[in-house]
Amino acid sequence: MSIDPNSLDYMPSPLNKSVVDKFLLVINIPPALKKINSKSIRNNKSIQLDTLQFSVWGAVVPRINVPAIDLKYMGANMPVSTHARPSWDPVTVNFHVDNLWSNYWVIYKWLDLMRSDEDGQFGAIVDDQGILDSSASLPEYSTEMVVYSLDEYDKPTVKWVYTYAFPTNLGSVEFNEQQTSQVKCDFTFQFSQLQCELV
Repeated sequence: MSIDPNSLDYMPSPLNKSVVDKFLLVINIPPALKKINSKSIRNNKSIQLDTLQFSVWGAVVPRINVPAIDLKYMGANMPVSTHARPSWDPVTVNFHVDNLWSNYWVIYKWLDLMRSDEDGQFGAIVDDQGILDSSASLPEYSTEMVVYSLDEYDKPTVKWVYTYAFPTNLGSVEFNEQQTSQVKCDFTFQFSQLQCELV
């Protein structure tokens, strides 16, 4: 039996690769974080970025749930759709911390912005005059996150767009001087809507 190399049944899946991070997460910096945008990310007070990219792996796509209910019909129960969608499950992604800890620090600063460790206030943003601004709302601290699935040539094939996304948890960092592997971490984010698009 001959195998057609162009057959969809024969073509190898681009996800069946030995590397673990075949997903790219691109985060647009939200407006609230841009308000502390300044000279350099290294002064530990400012963020000099418009977008942030992570090479990620893990549960990068949540399950999609449109529940059904039983409808009584002629003495039997017939499942029908509720046409409702509950709030999305949170998404946790794993990433490698870069050499300068910049990607870790931006997520930390984002969480700190929503509840400052200095004054414990929500949305504690200080403007140019040093006045505390606590009026930050969802559009201020949330943003659009996009996860791309990459093929064997590192070209995007599909993308998931998460709207009104914001982090809720930044994982712990474990150090092991016996290993030469990169430092790993994870963070969890919530979001409002999800769109899937073929690239």
